[in-house]
Amino acid sequence: MVLGLFLSLLGCDKNADDNNHTLTPDQHGYGAYIVCEGGFNKGDAAICFFDKDHTLFNGDIFYFSNQYLIGDVLQSINLFNGKLYAVVNNSQKVMVCSPLTATYLAKIEGFKSPRYIMPSPDGHKAYVTNYYTNDLNVIDLNKNVISSSVKIGFWAEEMAIVDNFLFVCCVQSNKVYKINTTTDVVVDSISVGEQPQWIQKDKNGKLWVLCNYYKKSKPATLHLINPTTDQVENTFNFPSITNSPSKLRFNDSRDTFCYIDNDIYKMSINDLTLPNNPVYKNKYKKYIYGVGIEPKSGSIFFGDAVNFTSRGFVTRLKPDGTVIDSGKVTVAPSDFYFVGY
Repeated sequence: MVLGLFLSLLGCDKNADDNNHTLTPDQHGYGAYIVCEGGFNKGDAAICFFDKDHTLFNGDIFYFSNQYLIGDVLQSINLFNGKLYAVVNNSQKVMVCSPLTATYLAKIEGFKSPRYIMPSPDGHKAYVTNYYTNDLNVIDLNKNVISSSVKIGFWAEEMAIVDNFLFVCCVQSNKVYKINTTTDVVVDSISVGEQPQWIQKDKNGKLWVLCNYYKKSKPATLHLINPTTDQVENTFNFPSITNSPSKLRFNDSRDTFCYIDNDIYKMSINDLTLPNNPVYKNKYKKYIYGVGIEPKSGSIFFGDAVNFTSRGFVTRLKPDGTVIDSGKVTVAPSDFYFVGY
């Protein structure tokens, strides 16, 4: 009874539909998966969903489909090969689910501290970065097992694929490593700023890398990399060591991106300087922890983690930063994955 009461409290508020049940992506046209990390060592991570057709925020669709919680600290999700892959960091696993209902299909184990997952161009394997280990796990997607690893010597975060090469942000080395996905061999490294964590590919096939970490000794930086020449073509320096940008996220046309730096900033790939003014000013001291751009309308979603123990909020903004609406989700909403557009 206690567990049932606890799980019922994880559902979203009456921002949900009138019948107070959870809709899943197969019950509508399109919307957004909301990655809710949960509290560290609490085991209350969740995959929530925003239903665009019904204009509501839903509860934990993984629990709704499977009747148990996904695990401890949901770091990230990715959708490929017709499946949803959920990386559960502190539970040291990747959960493979149906992309429509989040129904459990398989579990990949053997990780130390998984962070992000990226498929290879051929779709037969995937790469998983780690926090506590100095290698990149290679996953056999047909067998759902760790098949090998790539030694990079440093803690790694986000990844991007360009042609047959994987580019990996390695935080402690201040470099982006380039790996041949056919041979799984490191073929080059690109020096960037201090603590690279976030990497995204733009419409021209070039890479944007955001460097920032709380233990930094220098101001954060943003870099534009040509993946063909492996050269940094432009570097944007944040004005002060107090700037703490994070969560670089592109729009669907990949010509504009947002990032968090207490406020939310928007920038074009053609801009020659960092934006001076935010698209959304954090006047109410929210803990803005995640951001994303909806493909169809260009609306900006952001997650407010509150205090990382209470249920968080997701707010939608018009492209100009005007608030559309807001709703409760579960603990620590940190990222968004848009589907059905």
